[in-house]
Amino acid sequence: MARVALIDVTPEVRFSAQAALPGHEFLDVTSGAELDGAELVIAEHGDETTAAAAAIHDQGSPLLLIADRDTSVPEWIYEGRRASVLRRPFDLIDLKVKVRDLLTGNSRSAPAAALDRQAEASSAGVAPRSTGAQSPPASAPVVRVSSTWLLHPRVPGACEGFLRAATCLPDPLWLVGERGSGRRRIAMAVCESAQPPLPMLTLGIDVMLATIAERAAETGPFALFVPEVQWLDLEQQDRLAELLTGCPPFRLVATSNHDPADEVVAGTFSRRLYNVLASLTLRLPPLRERGDDMEALLTSLASRVCKLLGAPSVRFSPAALESVRAYPWPGNIIELEAVVARTLAMLVDPAVPEKFTGTIDADDLVIMPTLDVPLATAAIGEDVGEDETPRRAVVVSLEDSARRQERTAARQTEELSAKAAAQTAKAAQA
Repeated sequence: MARVALIDVTPEVRFSAQAALPGHEFLDVTSGAELDGAELVIAEHGDETTAAAAAIHDQGSPLLLIADRDTSVPEWIYEGRRASVLRRPFDLIDLKVKVRDLLTGNSRSAPAAALDRQAEASSAGVAPRSTGAQSPPASAPVVRVSSTWLLHPRVPGACEGFLRAATCLPDPLWLVGERGSGRRRIAMAVCESAQPPLPMLTLGIDVMLATIAERAAETGPFALFVPEVQWLDLEQQDRLAELLTGCPPFRLVATSNHDPADEVVAGTFSRRLYNVLASLTLRLPPLRERGDDMEALLTSLASRVCKLLGAPSVRFSPAALESVRAYPWPGNIIELEAVVARTLAMLVDPAVPEKFTGTIDADDLVIMPTLDVPLATAAIGEDVGEDETPRRAVVVSLEDSARRQERTAARQTEELSAKAAAQTAKAAQA
């Protein structure tokens, strides 16, 4: 963990440094104080501050000087590879790149200073907007997804307001979360809830970048869904960003499993597209971080399945809830949905749904962790061969099913016996 000294910096610079460099230790230092042991110095440009920074730099600490765009800085800043200038306005990516170069010894020297300033000026410019005509108002089918995917408990309660706003705005929407966190369903629910509803077309399946204009002429405005946007190559990313700078006949809805800020710094993700995507960004926490929502989420998912099976409402025993909270859920809410459906399918017979007790215990849950399934126990048709991406195979044998049915029947018998005994005792007292 690097120690970063901040010399007379503004609150804006301090906040930016802490946001761009998580995990670093920050030391506030005044221009006249002595400093020892800092791996990096960030200083606000000024006569006294620059002099103090120069003295620290002479001791071997890399220096990043923050200055306004039109302010001249001492030439010695560019004489070595351990000092650099970051000019306002800058963003977190600018700051990360400068710090990375300083800490790795790759900062740019004097001959590159003019190029740096030129690049900063051009990056601050606004790209020309296209004046293309609006597409004819054709229509395309809208796939229906339950609007409950925009509400708690399908999403954390704190996300509801943001998603309501997202249905009203035309800006790009970026959903960041692990696989199985419901990103596609949330995207579809947002598009369906828009006014008017937008058909969602998936890039690479329903439409290609080169044919977006033609497709828009056929269907009218639509939502362009880009799953795992970080998988696009740089050329495609830049092309997509270019399309978004004009008046696109589509709304961009993208997903990724992480924030590709580090890829932007490394030059493997388009900075233009990153800035566009950052308009409306929502991070969906993994299910393992939503322990407080687990009971409400289980009840919601189970109620939907019970309604389809004609079964009464369901409750989960304390032991079942404990088991659910203890499991890491690598497949997140989509895996939980499958577990609930699979469990109820084994407990409820749609022909006689009244036999279901309405209680799910820990032993009833069919939770299969992400483990390799032995070939001897695999169901016919399951692919359990070795692959670079391990697959989760869920195997429910007839023997397991029979044992579960026996346990359920035994529990039902015990409950009926207990009720009968209670009624008998009550009658005897009367």
